[in-house]
Amino acid sequence: MGAIQDKIRSDTRGCLKSGDKVGVGNRKVIIGEFQRQKKKELSDDEEIKVLKSLEKSAIENLKTSDDTSYIDTIRIYLPTMVTEDEIKQWITDNVNFSELKSPMQAVGLTMKEFGAKADGKEVKRIITEMI
Repeated sequence: MGAIQDKIRSDTRGCLKSGDKVGVGNRKVIIGEFQRQKKKELSDDEEIKVLKSLEKSAIENLKTSDDTSYIDTIRIYLPTMVTEDEIKQWITDNVNFSELKSPMQAVGLTMKEFGAKADGKEVKRIITEMI
């Protein structure tokens, strides 16, 4: 079990002790989604992808409800995304485009570095602007 799942389970126990039924329910939905994954052990990046998927789905469903508590709960466990400036700086410091067969190989290198903390489309856009 990954660190994010451990934290959610711990927080669920805290919500149970404090009587926060909404907090417990929100976290149980998240835990259930982790359990529905085919792999027993998810990496941190895989856990983040599950959370992002849940967030996206919840935002789409928000059109029929004003309750944002579920989205807020999901966002507690999402890491801070890297900024555009951080991505540009890493690329400038670590990528030599002349050594790559294609400039788009830099997308893979960058995503390997940042994992789920960066949006692949955003990385591609930044690299396209840089070359």
